[in-house]
Amino acid sequence: EIYMRSMILGSLLALGLALLPFGMTLGILLLALGLLSIGDGAVTPTNNALLSLATPAEAQGEILGLSQGMAGLGRMVGPMLAGWLFGVGIGLPFFVGAGLVLLALLVALPRIENRSPIPVDETGTLQSEQEAATVASLT
Repeated sequence: EIYMRSMILGSLLALGLALLPFGMTLGILLLALGLLSIGDGAVTPTNNALLSLATPAEAQGEILGLSQGMAGLGRMVGPMLAGWLFGVGIGLPFFVGAGLVLLALLVALPRIENRSPIPVDETGTLQSEQEAATVASLT
């Protein structure tokens, strides 16, 4: 379920980006920025959680550091590319950004669909694989 939520939130991010060039009225602009903010605000912590769950304990620092480093690189290179794209067409940076988000979602979708549910107990606390196997064998 957490994986599909991530996909839905990523889709909101892409939709908000794609709507921004059409923000000629206050209502459309607020809708686009609202979707963009909700999507962006939820995607980053979700990505970090998914990376943490998918990475062995001994490599978590390395993988999360690499993820944050790539995000920083994107924040550095992205505005330069967006400036160039803006010179080609005013809405182009937003459409390219939305396309990149959708591309990332499409690349992630097969991996997400093939994952088993994350084991949690009745309070929503994550269980270890061994605890999950024990619970599964009892039910």
